[in-house]
Amino acid sequence: MPSCSEFTVSTVPAGPWAVITPAGEIDIDSAPDLERALHDCLDHHPSEVHLDLYAVRLCDRTGRAIVHRLRRVDRRPGP
Repeated sequence: MPSCSEFTVSTVPAGPWAVITPAGEIDIDSAPDLERALHDCLDHHPSEVHLDLYAVRLCDRTGRAIVHRLRRVDRRPGP
């Protein structure tokens, strides 16, 4: 697991969906990295994204806001 000041995020494609795994602390400093990874992932895996938060030690309100916005993204195909 990363040290207190280290934050990492990895993305693993799994067919039509992907798993994003952040590790460390999601705070105001690391949140832009997570948000960038999520947007990049959605651009390449529009059907489904799984966010694995197992290795996250802390998630402040900035991180929670990113997760909340991700939940509101509607990636279903239009008519």
